Amino acid sequence: MTKHLSAIHNAWHFWFASSFVFKAQCGSRCVLRCSRLNAALWRSHRTTVI
Repeated sequence: MTKHLSAIHNAWHFWFASSFVFKAQCGSRCVLRCSRLNAALWRSHRTTVI
């Protein structure tokens, strides 16, 4: 893996972890989605983890 791909993965992981913290503080009614790409990545990750 190159340094650039590693940085992209780290940034995405940080964003994903931050969204969990925000959702935990905001409650189940609040969903943080800044773009369609983030929503698609979140859905694909959620289905693969379960």
